[in-house]
Amino acid sequence: FDRAYLETTPVYVVFDAADEAVAFLNLVPSYDPHLATVVLMRRSQNQVNGLMDFLFAKVFLDLKQRGVCRFSLGMAPLSSQKESISIGADEKVAHWVMKQLPFLFRADSLRRFKAKYADTWEPRYAVYRSRLDLPRLGLALRRVTERPIAAVTQSGRGAA
Repeated sequence: FDRAYLETTPVYVVFDAADEAVAFLNLVPSYDPHLATVVLMRRSQNQVNGLMDFLFAKVFLDLKQRGVCRFSLGMAPLSSQKESISIGADEKVAHWVMKQLPFLFRADSLRRFKAKYADTWEPRYAVYRSRLDLPRLGLALRRVTERPIAAVTQSGRGAA
């Protein structure tokens, strides 16, 4: 992630007993003052299960106090659950590759995590010019949804 970008958004951070940042999420501005939207959410790999649930619970409580009544979990790219959607051969190949290489694309686990909180799903689409663009599109989606947490310095610590 880009630290300069994060500094322009509200960021919620979980610190461990050694005062090290172990998880964070950030929000983007919304057209609706009663809606919050998460963009990045990351945790250190060696942390306990449920850490992100803890962070989301804290964020939801804080936002509720601030008058926010809706929360968007963002997207779960390439994780469509609807079999009735007609997709082309290119998209079928992309889905097949994702299923064969789960260590590269964790779209299903991201959707499962978000489904714990989501009661409404809305489709989003990506537009591409050529089937040769599909691998780059898939890798770009992976980059924006799965980058590991980086160290947060003390100077970056503060209220959301």
